[in-house]
Amino acid sequence: MRYSVNFARFGSAHCPIAVICALEFEFQCLVGALRRSRHTVTDSEVFSGPPAILLRRCGVGPSRARAATRKTLSDGARSVLSWGVAGSLDSRVRPGTVVLASAVRHAGGKRIPTDMDWRRRLWRLLSPHTAVHEGELVSVEEALCTPQAKAAGGTSGAVAVDMESAAIGEGAVLARRRFAVIRVILDGVGDRLPETSQLIDSTGRIGPAGLAPLLCRPAQWVPLSLAARRFRRARLVLNRCASILAAEGLV
Repeated sequence: MRYSVNFARFGSAHCPIAVICALEFEFQCLVGALRRSRHTVTDSEVFSGPPAILLRRCGVGPSRARAATRKTLSDGARSVLSWGVAGSLDSRVRPGTVVLASAVRHAGGKRIPTDMDWRRRLWRLLSPHTAVHEGELVSVEEALCTPQAKAAGGTSGAVAVDMESAAIGEGAVLARRRFAVIRVILDGVGDRLPETSQLIDSTGRIGPAGLAPLLCRPAQWVPLSLAARRFRRARLVLNRCASILAAEGLV
């Protein structure tokens, strides 16, 4: 990833927007949408505006998200969006639903609010085209892969779970930047996921190398099949949202 960004050349009249995601496919959904909407790549991760848009794939987990957020803020971003997929902690929030987080927090940590005006605009843009739910999101250190783990996470009152948004929000709000979250639900509260540590590497790429050991274990076949269906649905919704947002400059 390339981190050297000079936003000054885009002009001071437009505050740059940064989008941080963990996984390669989340990143590519926005890249494709921005290209289709005639944004031009001007760096490895920067697209012309106005407003200037910086995309950054941080990799999986809060420590990587925290480091990417610090670098993004030092590059001059004035608004920060956490983008990607999440797991459901509420049976009303089904796979394929877009969650606009009203606040995020680490498990057992303090509540970090998102920007209300930005969130309302995102709701107006997305809700005519897909199911949208507003609620709190909790970020954890390890993926919650079983219904039992999600049930325990659901006692927090959060409707969804990921691993990065709280770290991103913590840095953005501390720096007094606008902060918002768009997460599409990948797995339902009753879904059992395969062991994702073998499927996704630390940079957020899903590779075939991790499939072989899972395919040799019959207990993982059903979770793998379910995950594949959920993945296709989440990617479809992410692509739909990306197309809408790219046309509006993500503001």
